[in-house]
Amino acid sequence: MPEPSIAQHLPRDIIFAILKDTVRSTIPEERSLTALTLSHVCSSFYRAALHCPTIWTCLSRRLGRPGLALIEACMERSQGHPLEVSFYFYAVELSPPTMHSLGEQTLAMDNMVEFVLSSSFRWRSCSIHLTGDDTCSELSSATLDLDSFARRINIAAPMLEDFSIEEHASLADRFCFQSRDRSGIIDFNPGAHWSLPNPRNVTLRNSLPNRIPRSSGRIECLRLFVTKDDMGFADLVLHLPSLASLSSLTHLYLSLINFHIGLVEYTQQIPLSECRGIELGL
Repeated sequence: MPEPSIAQHLPRDIIFAILKDTVRSTIPEERSLTALTLSHVCSSFYRAALHCPTIWTCLSRRLGRPGLALIEACMERSQGHPLEVSFYFYAVELSPPTMHSLGEQTLAMDNMVEFVLSSSFRWRSCSIHLTGDDTCSELSSATLDLDSFARRINIAAPMLEDFSIEEHASLADRFCFQSRDRSGIIDFNPGAHWSLPNPRNVTLRNSLPNRIPRSSGRIECLRLFVTKDDMGFADLVLHLPSLASLSSLTHLYLSLINFHIGLVEYTQQIPLSECRGIELGL
């Protein structure tokens, strides 16, 4: 007979510590799969994992990984604890190009959204990723595209503290900044239509400041990362006045990497009376 596993006989508090530390040290996109893997180490780890709800609180899915069954299991096993949610959008062709037109395309959400929306009252963080990834109809939502997710759904997230939007590099490759299809993406601003009373930290990556949530009076930390040049310095400067609404802002970080800073005439003052620290990364 095989020797019993050492892991099988570890004290329960040691197993709990291993579960929590391992999942916490994993990138958010892999945490649910890491929790599942740990639960299969042995029967002791399995029992401990089922009684450790905090390792199941990260809900993230990209291009079919992980499966929806695991997303549902995480929602159940997290037992009411605050959730960290990540949503991915994929490129979808609405009409193919012809000899006389370029065709039309938009972004559709991963169909994970249909399982997770009902838990918005538990969201502690929400990350939205806009990608140019191709996808099949089985992976994207049949009812929620970019516009309907931002404007037509009343999402209430009273516990939300961290909010972020990232435009991936693949998006710029698929949707040129000045194109007709890209205009709808630029206007995408879910924070303007959702009920987010308590956001504290906002991170925008390759995204204009117009996407700052409307309930911006409580935001304490704003991080802006720009790592592509197709946006244009003038476009960024044009939206800087929106920072004036951040009456509680104490920290501002602006990072411009591989970004051409042009000469733009700008004389408007932006009051940031509570801001104690401003960092600029070039």
